[in-house]
Amino acid sequence: VSYSHLQQLVHQRKSTRTFLKKSVPRNLVDQAVEIASKAPSSCNRQPTHYRIYDEPELRKEMTHLPLGTAGFADNIPMICALTGDLSAYFYERDRHSIYIDGCLSAMLFMLALETVGLASCPLNWVEIDELDRKFETIVGIPKHERVIMFIAIGYPDPEGHVAFSEKKDLDLLRSYNRVEKG
Repeated sequence: VSYSHLQQLVHQRKSTRTFLKKSVPRNLVDQAVEIASKAPSSCNRQPTHYRIYDEPELRKEMTHLPLGTAGFADNIPMICALTGDLSAYFYERDRHSIYIDGCLSAMLFMLALETVGLASCPLNWVEIDELDRKFETIVGIPKHERVIMFIAIGYPDPEGHVAFSEKKDLDLLRSYNRVEKG
């Protein structure tokens, strides 16, 4: 893959909140999960699990769980809860590894969705005990799994608007070696 092809894909991917009312084929999502499975993870532990909801009633419950879906939750045709398995790590020092490994995998997943014609929107999951318990009660995940984030999935509505989010300039994003003290 050339730099220009990757750049094109990255510029094409947007956090979409307006989806067509069209069901999402599971085989397309499986293709994206296959790509996501190639993400690096600490000691190759691969702690992530893609919990995908497309059954109407369960999907509706799931789309209203993450904060930040007000105004578009009922328009999400499929939603994924990306979880991390804490039992994959043995030491307290590794307790944040599920989030690092999960985010590496999630970005590959969202880029892969683009390649099969699907759009996505990562949805923040805040660590609030009440929300964690509600999720655990609805779907029955093991106690050693934690939600990392949710991801809305669907066909983008060509009439829908995507908010413009200006990105920082390169000079604000990186530095080499020592930073001058001022």
